Amino acid sequence: MAQVNLEINGRAYAVGCDDGEEEHLLALARHVDARVRGLAAKLGQVGEARLFLLACLMLAHELGERGGDARGRSGGGARDGQVADRLEAVAKRLSALAERLPRA
Repeated sequence: MAQVNLEINGRAYAVGCDDGEEEHLLALARHVDARVRGLAAKLGQVGEARLFLLACLMLAHELGERGGDARGRSGGGARDGQVADRLEAVAKRLSALAERLPRA
């Protein structure tokens, strides 16, 4: 198993991945970073969890627009469906975390 260092919104994250998937994961992280930074520019730094949640929801929406629904069931293929499932799980965890954070 490989490990990749990702940077999202100026913060480093060490993430494990399958060997050979490093470049793909880095490209995904750049895409997520662009979304999170765009949201931060519009909303300000409203908290990392909220920025990540909004970015995940936006990306899940994009997948839905491309594949027919947020789970990628039509036209998106198995890999898109897996990514959508992961994004949904992350969004749920981030939402739960955001609810526990004090309001700014």
